[in-house]
Amino acid sequence: MKHTLKILPFLGAVVLCLSSIGGEMPGLSSTVMADTCMVGGPISTNTTWSTANCDTYVVYGNILVEPGVTLTIMPGVVVAFQEGYRLDVGGALTARGTATDSIVFTGWNSDQDPQWWEWIKFRNSSIDTACSLSYCRIEYGKEVVYCDTASPTISHCLIRKCKHGIYCYAGSPYIVQNTIVDNHSSSNSSGIFIEGGSPVTFGNMIQQNNIYGIYVLPHGYTEPCTSLSITADTIRNNKHHGIRLNGTYGHGVISGTIRSCDISGNSYGGVNVDLSGYGGNVRITNSHIHDNTATDGGGIYFEGGYAVIDSNCIFDNSATNSGNTAGGIYFESVDSARVHYNDIWGNSGPTKYAYEVYSGEPSSPDIHGEYNWWGTSDSVAISQLVYDYYDNVDLRKFVFAPFATSSHPYCWIRGDANDDGDINSADIVYLINYLFKSGPDPMPWEAGDVNCDGAINSADVVYLINYLFKGGPPPGCP
Repeated sequence: MKHTLKILPFLGAVVLCLSSIGGEMPGLSSTVMADTCMVGGPISTNTTWSTANCDTYVVYGNILVEPGVTLTIMPGVVVAFQEGYRLDVGGALTARGTATDSIVFTGWNSDQDPQWWEWIKFRNSSIDTACSLSYCRIEYGKEVVYCDTASPTISHCLIRKCKHGIYCYAGSPYIVQNTIVDNHSSSNSSGIFIEGGSPVTFGNMIQQNNIYGIYVLPHGYTEPCTSLSITADTIRNNKHHGIRLNGTYGHGVISGTIRSCDISGNSYGGVNVDLSGYGGNVRITNSHIHDNTATDGGGIYFEGGYAVIDSNCIFDNSATNSGNTAGGIYFESVDSARVHYNDIWGNSGPTKYAYEVYSGEPSSPDIHGEYNWWGTSDSVAISQLVYDYYDNVDLRKFVFAPFATSSHPYCWIRGDANDDGDINSADIVYLINYLFKSGPDPMPWEAGDVNCDGAINSADVVYLINYLFKGGPPPGCP
């Protein structure tokens, strides 16, 4: 077969286009592919990759988008990396597919192998507002989306079969409505790995990753605080923790909120928080945490720091420790803890010594655990679900009275701003009072975020009106 070869006039980077490929060519599959371009080297002028030039862009050398330069990738393009190569972004990368015509980043290999290529790295010099990946399929890389002191937007992507789905190093990316699945390596693999910074995750599906769903640790000495927001994510069936916040390294502090998440089926526990190194504070609220397993604290394990655990449904989790343990919530040497308005029931362990809650070391004040529903309104029965000072004087007291006498209506309903168990015109009035007349917060706050965009504003009022009176879509996340 005849080979037709042309060189496109992109400055800096070498771009070779083949109208057809046949026979053997070093580094290339012998499969015939129309309009395949070979790309590598620096990109020093604004460049667009589109199917008008090539269907597939094969990366045969490391690529750098230089500072001040934009690489735009159009819908339908396939970017295929030869082994070990990467794409670094010092300027801007805009790769915006559509729901029906995505962009694919993959390995150039007929027998695909996880960690085949390196990464798409957004460097510190990259332009945050001009860097985005949306409606992309990204697969078979290492730290495949790497935010190095950078804050791009990553949305509506499928990220699979990599070492880390998203790796954040002292950056604050906006990670929204992605599916991050089946990422794995021999150790320390995560759907999302966060080291420092203030990232925001919202509405992601994070499941079946080999180690962690989300792993967070501080950035050591230079960026000591990791402040994060994990909201409305579904985190399930990961082989270690669903969420692991590890504050024992460096001189770092972790603070943040986990809210409105569904965390289930994770093998080393739903949420594991260890702030014993340098402290911090974490709030877990309005989440369903269920069917997780761990040695201690199948639902939530919390060590050190300040814990607020409010308005969650924590049920059917289990602990495997044969001694005194808790399948629901396990505290160890926390500085203080508040556990209010939760449903805590059905959590278990292998022996009669398994409890719903284990109160931990006595080095700080009593744990306040009022207003929870325990699956019973019998105070004697509730006392037997808690392992604390009254079972072992070396532990602190867990104050469970007064307690709820029935299950809380949440777990909550999005759109039910006044928490009466129904969505109706009273919720519209409630939101208007909250927004414009300093009325009380929605109960819980997330119930007022009717359109699930992470904020409460007039758009939520309009959304409710459309739903109730004009046949619009129901409240909820897309």
